[in-house]
Amino acid sequence: MPESVVPVPLVLCFLTLSVVGIIGNLTIVLVTIINKTLHSRCCILIGIMAFFNIIVGIYVTQLRIMMLFGIYNILNTTCFLYSFYGIFAMNMQSILGLFIGLDRLYNVSSPIKYEIFSDSNQSICYYFCVLYNYFFVSYFFKICFSGRYSTISDITYSRSFSEEIVIVVCIPVTALYETSLQIWLCFNFVIAVSVIIVYGWTHIMCRNLRNNNLHIKTVESVNRILKSLIVVIAFYVSTWFLAMAALFIAEVLNLEGEPVYYIRRWSGWLVICNSSLHVFIYFWRTPDYRKAIIQLYRLPIRSEANSKVSVIPNNQVVLI
Repeated sequence: MPESVVPVPLVLCFLTLSVVGIIGNLTIVLVTIINKTLHSRCCILIGIMAFFNIIVGIYVTQLRIMMLFGIYNILNTTCFLYSFYGIFAMNMQSILGLFIGLDRLYNVSSPIKYEIFSDSNQSICYYFCVLYNYFFVSYFFKICFSGRYSTISDITYSRSFSEEIVIVVCIPVTALYETSLQIWLCFNFVIAVSVIIVYGWTHIMCRNLRNNNLHIKTVESVNRILKSLIVVIAFYVSTWFLAMAALFIAEVLNLEGEPVYYIRRWSGWLVICNSSLHVFIYFWRTPDYRKAIIQLYRLPIRSEANSKVSVIPNNQVVLI
């Protein structure tokens, strides 16, 4: 990286994508609050994840504004202070992605039990998720401020001076280091693999449901669900999972120099795409969200007669 400065066009592209993500996720939150048809358990989880994706977007925007104003070469502890809320939000959206997958799997595999599943039980799971994430980030804070500084010399993102690490560019993987970075990458990589397994299992359950059901409308509905699952899995694998896998492998192999620079740059693109582009997938694949977004922004309405077919009542066709 020449003179430790990120190219301005690249910064502006990241900034634009993050602003689009903030607007898109704010749209999801608003339509979830306003429309009663989106008050199902899955849609509420999607709305909560969108809220944390807004925070991720704000965090990415903050980092890019710092770059535009030439705020480079800061201490790793300072970078962590700038980043802890963004890291917390990224962890939350990662865990919530798994929760949504488990919710869909439970709904497809045991629809009757799913209907009687208490909302209070879901709230307990959610609060446990927040509490676990809080202690997780607190542990990172303790490591960063315990006085145990790294001696890694990385020509692309950081360099060591005395006992402190001077971070050339402040991003999540430079706000964390050594033990904290390894734990964070391992945690998110395991979550990402779990999400793919859960959605894959849900896909298999849907295929079995389709093969064992002779009712035409049910088969058509399950086919829609299968297509939506393919879109969801493909998007997740090509963004968040690929980013976490690349960063995790780079850390395990202890790569340095140019490979690390390019892995981190492209991983940054994938992470921001994952948190910013969900609204377009919901608009494309889910009639309830499409109708709600059209009503929110008063867009021209296209007739969607017979476009919504559901195997399970109460809008459980939502799978993303």
